[in-house]
Amino acid sequence: MTRPRHIRAILIAPIAAPIVVWLGLLVRAVVTTHPGVDQTNPVPAALFLAFAMFVLGFPVALSATIALLLPASVVLERHQTRAIPMLAAIGAVGGAVLLPAFLRWLEPRGSIDLWPGAGAAAGAAVAFVFGRIVWQPSIVARRSK
Repeated sequence: MTRPRHIRAILIAPIAAPIVVWLGLLVRAVVTTHPGVDQTNPVPAALFLAFAMFVLGFPVALSATIALLLPASVVLERHQTRAIPMLAAIGAVGGAVLLPAFLRWLEPRGSIDLWPGAGAAAGAAVAFVFGRIVWQPSIVARRSK
């Protein structure tokens, strides 16, 4: 059963995937002491890549959230287990499989060299945000007690 919290989580949680991947790229760009092979500065390149991450990454994360996390959360609720770490593990596995496949699909259009574990971290972040939105009591509900 889809409740308003599920709909809110489906729309908000996928934003975490491009943010996590982009922050990892930005950290790697700041730590890198030498310019890339094509002599571009890594920091402006990472800033430019942020736009591409949101435009290309959000739809993939949204579809993965609907296909993986929504059914997983319903199954976990039916078994009276609201374990965010279990949902995050499901999201990490999904992200570890989907992100490399997505990058291979993009390869004819150009290549993106991501940091190791980017897909798993992005999937786990989306699942964590999804679980917090769906299963945690709202601030309004806590204040009214």
